[in-house]
Amino acid sequence: MLVDAVAGAIAGGAALSGDLTRLFARWQDRLDQRRRLANLDDRLLSDIGVDRLRALNEAEKPFWRS
Repeated sequence: MLVDAVAGAIAGGAALSGDLTRLFARWQDRLDQRRRLANLDDRLLSDIGVDRLRALNEAEKPFWRS
């Protein structure tokens, strides 16, 4: 019984660790994408259908907001 409880706690911790790793990776990806978006020139922004103001508004969002 105790072994099962310990194994469950370890497995739960591993799942939490994996969730946090994915969350941090998502945040880092969002931050990188917003930095790249902010650095696009107007011609490239036009190619993707985004104006400068919209790009800057997106780039200024905190990394934790989608």
